[in-house]
Amino acid sequence: MRKPVQKAGVVAYRENNLGEIEVILVSSRKLNDSWVFPAGGVDYGETPAEAAERECLEESGYRVEIEHPLDIMIIEGGKRHVLYTFFRAKAIEDTGDYERDRKRKWCGIDDLPDTVAYMFREVAESFQKNILGPQSRG
Repeated sequence: MRKPVQKAGVVAYRENNLGEIEVILVSSRKLNDSWVFPAGGVDYGETPAEAAERECLEESGYRVEIEHPLDIMIIEGGKRHVLYTFFRAKAIEDTGDYERDRKRKWCGIDDLPDTVAYMFREVAESFQKNILGPQSRG
């Protein structure tokens, strides 16, 4: 088996004016009518955390501060496997400069698993447990 392709992404959050946690999502280019976390390939010489920060900025226009690793997942494909490393990150600035063929939106934490593309549902659930703590999810 060939070495998996390495990708990195972020679950970037903020608190809105009501003190509620929201996560930035971007429209997928590959999955029609689906919302995904900002993610993409890890360039040569780049760490997964650096790639995650860069991808979030390119795709959503938000600068983020990586807090810690959140989840790792492998997607098995026909010709290759993709290893994703996701990080929890705090959104710190909207540059307004993002990939214009994408849409972006903030999603409330309770709606996250049902809003994000199915393949990333486990990452959304990991984020919920991580940010709220195990006692808060019932």
